[in-house]
Amino acid sequence: MYVNIRVNNRAVLYKDLGNVTDVIDHEEVDFSNVGSAWAYNNRGVLFKKHGKIDNALYNYNKAIEISPSLALLYHNRGALYAHMNNMEAYNSDMKTYSELMMD
Repeated sequence: MYVNIRVNNRAVLYKDLGNVTDVIDHEEVDFSNVGSAWAYNNRGVLFKKHGKIDNALYNYNKAIEISPSLALLYHNRGALYAHMNNMEAYNSDMKTYSELMMD
């Protein structure tokens, strides 16, 4: 468990330092045993920013699988769907986001 937390923290540091290549090199790390939706979400944000749309979607999906009640995860995935011009999926995620924000 602690190994994956350290890897995630290192990836965030690489991102903050602008060393995107090292962050993307961590794409094969499995954070599921940590239960960290935020690790997957953060990686999804980075992949989207650098045009790796399939990787971003995978990471957003994993984040939502781990923590389906976190509203921001649906917002971020919805934004990706809008970028992909998948308006049906975008509307669904934005609806879920709004509902979770009202709770």
